[in-house]
Amino acid sequence: MMLKFSFSDLWIPSALVMVAVPIYKLTKSSQKDTQELLSKAQSKREQVRVSIEMTANWEVPSEEAQSLVLNSDMSTVHSLVIQKKVTGREVFLTSMKKLREEGLDWVSDIDPSIVPLNTGDLAGALVGVQDSVSVKGMTSSFGAGVFAYNVQHKDAPLIKVMRESGAVLLLKTPSPQCDRSFEFANNISGNIPNSEFPDKVGSEGELLRKGCLNLIVSTDVLGTLRYSALASRVLSFKPSSKRISSDLGSASQDLPLLKKNIGVLAKSVNDIRKWAEVVISQPLFEADPKIVPLAWNNEVYSSQTPMTVGYFESEEFWEVSESMKRAVKQAVQKLQSKGHKVVPIQMPSLEQVSKVILSLIAFDSQPESRLGKEQYLGYFTQLTSALKTNKLVRYFKKKYTQWKSGTKELLPYEVASRSQCYEYLLNMIEGINFKQSFYELWNTNELDALIAPFPFPVLKQGASRDSYLGFGYLSVFNLLDCCVGSSLCGDVTEEFENIGLGTAVQVVTLPYQEEQCLKLMAQLS
Repeated sequence: MMLKFSFSDLWIPSALVMVAVPIYKLTKSSQKDTQELLSKAQSKREQVRVSIEMTANWEVPSEEAQSLVLNSDMSTVHSLVIQKKVTGREVFLTSMKKLREEGLDWVSDIDPSIVPLNTGDLAGALVGVQDSVSVKGMTSSFGAGVFAYNVQHKDAPLIKVMRESGAVLLLKTPSPQCDRSFEFANNISGNIPNSEFPDKVGSEGELLRKGCLNLIVSTDVLGTLRYSALASRVLSFKPSSKRISSDLGSASQDLPLLKKNIGVLAKSVNDIRKWAEVVISQPLFEADPKIVPLAWNNEVYSSQTPMTVGYFESEEFWEVSESMKRAVKQAVQKLQSKGHKVVPIQMPSLEQVSKVILSLIAFDSQPESRLGKEQYLGYFTQLTSALKTNKLVRYFKKKYTQWKSGTKELLPYEVASRSQCYEYLLNMIEGINFKQSFYELWNTNELDALIAPFPFPVLKQGASRDSYLGFGYLSVFNLLDCCVGSSLCGDVTEEFENIGLGTAVQVVTLPYQEEQCLKLMAQLS
């Protein structure tokens, strides 16, 4: 039997080939672009490592000088430099030696050519600056390989004032990829290790704990600065956005209602106070006219007048861990012993806060556009995963999540689907209404300050993406633009999987009340 054959029978395989070939070429091109970006990021990290290793032949300070520098906080080192017991050069060389010994090659950039000063209100201060804050002559990569060699040509206003005050701006610390992760990793720096607990999240605060720096200037987008401090057992301080310049000096932009505040990590409250006293002054007001020219008031900081302090231990939407509840109780007892009036309060709904904040973030496409085709790390939040998922696939993931985990975990998928202008405006209105209800609560209780919990101790690497809603305990105070610091409260003792980790509380005051916040932090420390 003869089979009839016609060229028209080839149209189906021909059509498949016509579709498959462009898709294949596009996929190969995308893979090539991704690999080039990854190679660029790795090349930058190698450059930093070589810069650190090249200092191995430099002179070594005396054992006495090294001991004085490594065992002192920033304020003490400053006094030693002014008194000429050590020089700025010896402080700098001690730091470089420590960097080599510890193998901390995950920093984003470094300037070993700087000449330390022996004069100025911040002389002897070895400072690290987070990647997204502009430092003249150093890169700002925003955690993206495409910007690995994005050298900045001017200082951010705050950095300019610190440089003129004698601070040594030694290196840049990493930004989380996309500025949205609570795990401090990107393809340039890799994953920052936790030196005490290798399976837990590490942070830039390791540079303080190791003695390589005595101050870090960093951003606090959603509470990342406070979480970084908790991970490394150091202190953090985030001023309100109009008291200290939040101008990063780079291409990074604010979100409406969510300012990218600049704050600091330090080993002592005294170091933070010294920094605030220097920078909240006329030179900064001139460098950034957008901030309120309200100079640091040492009389308020030194005042012994008792305060009314509110507190809360948890909120039903996300239950705080027992160790962090205990930290709040310890802080309350200590403040009562100091003569302060302490009153319990009921915070407005954390669920409402989470919806508002996640929705505002979902409308911001800048971080993803920076990364382009770069390889994404596995540390992203559920929100980022939802945003990067095809709408049809997102629908089925939402249904599966609802069936498996319940309604709380659905929130990232719900906000990821919001894309209309009116939805954006509704989120803005909800955020403003929340701020109004919070300030009414504050005024009704006649509060001077607030003690708030951390949601949990430091998480395992990769776990933050499943606990993003819990971070609402931190980001709520970014939405409110409050002044907020973190104060350490001992170690975890009752949770088996977290025994030995540090606990802390948040110390919150209204905007422009930085002196009050630091005063309470000092009393808790």
